[in-house]
Amino acid sequence: MDNTTKYEIIKKAPNRIELPHKTFNNPISNVANYNSSHLSNMTDEEREKALSEIELYEGPCGAFDFGRYTNKYINAQESLIPFNARFENVIYSKGMWGKIKILVTTSDNSFTLEIDQQIYTNPNRLYVGKKMFKLGRWLKYTPEERNDIYNKYCF
Repeated sequence: MDNTTKYEIIKKAPNRIELPHKTFNNPISNVANYNSSHLSNMTDEEREKALSEIELYEGPCGAFDFGRYTNKYINAQESLIPFNARFENVIYSKGMWGKIKILVTTSDNSFTLEIDQQIYTNPNRLYVGKKMFKLGRWLKYTPEERNDIYNKYCF
């Protein structure tokens, strides 16, 4: 993807993603908002280099390489098997200086995985309906506990 295309995608991206249970910052527009002030103060050459560092993806999970986050994705995905849920869609951005944000949703939006490298206290979150859980905590729950949580927040 060339820099002009990236710039057009970033400009057109909505600031927020509205899901039935929560509104999230759009990772793609997040890159634009974070970088726009920096980009406007750069020379043309610096701006081109900065845009070349930005990575964007929006589409199916199967076509996306989660890289160093693969294990988190797989573990979260496996925890959804008892609910007949599967992550389907991913929105990813990597901005200047390597800041990463990933949002992964199931087709019915009952589960949302959010990986945000910019948040140091709780960077990996799984939303079950409207309720947020630290991914590590969710994975430690027993199947019965997960089922109780699912029944409480998704119905």
